[in-house]
Amino acid sequence: MNRRFAPPSRHILWIHGWGSSSKIWADLAKEMPEYRHHYIHFGKCRTVDDLRGTIRSAMLELPRQQPGDWHIVAWSMGGMLVLEQLLERAAEQRETTLHIRSVALVSTTLRFSHPDRAKGWPARVLERMRSGLRTDREGTLRQFASFMLSAEEREAGHRIDDDAEFSDEGLDAGLRYLLETDLTARWGAWESKLRPIRLIRMHGTDDAVCLPGALPAACGETPILLFPGAGHAPFLTQRDKFIGKIRGGFAHEHHR
Repeated sequence: MNRRFAPPSRHILWIHGWGSSSKIWADLAKEMPEYRHHYIHFGKCRTVDDLRGTIRSAMLELPRQQPGDWHIVAWSMGGMLVLEQLLERAAEQRETTLHIRSVALVSTTLRFSHPDRAKGWPARVLERMRSGLRTDREGTLRQFASFMLSAEEREAGHRIDDDAEFSDEGLDAGLRYLLETDLTARWGAWESKLRPIRLIRMHGTDDAVCLPGALPAACGETPILLFPGAGHAPFLTQRDKFIGKIRGGFAHEHHR
């Protein structure tokens, strides 16, 4: 059977990051027709609770509504939101009834804001971005996007062309989430409580947004797959390699 036309019971839920949109995944989804593709939309979110609720609802309800093998690809803030939901279930010692086989966390850290610049962004920078959004939304988003590419990627002519699928309130809520959320203390729960879900961690070596130096060490069977020279969006600048890693990681689950 042609792998590009495999049975349509495989699903990927794509979750974008702050200041971005679901359209950023379009080219990748086209290259993976063996999966049914679903997308998170943060456009109606106004609060941090809205962001969390959107992710929680999708992770619980979509696999129930459309049974099959489900996988998640979550980027940056989207990855933090997904991981937070998984770790909360572990902390509550609930059986994972999510019907999700694997989660790929792309350019995701456990704590975005940190006083040590080698481990995260200082709170004052995020507060300045919050102020900037109120007076110059587009300029603030462009400035943030400028950090996504590494020097090597800029020299190669790569660009980030995307719209922010967020309301003004949603953008502010996302920054507050990044300011306040710290998943570090809960990270160890993954190995002991959530092993049924395979975790795939992917990161550019030159990411200036979620700094590689802030990443926790490999946990059990969850090593970090690095993309040399890549910045914050390796799925755009090293697309073929990224798709290969995703296919390989998800196929591992289909053959278990």
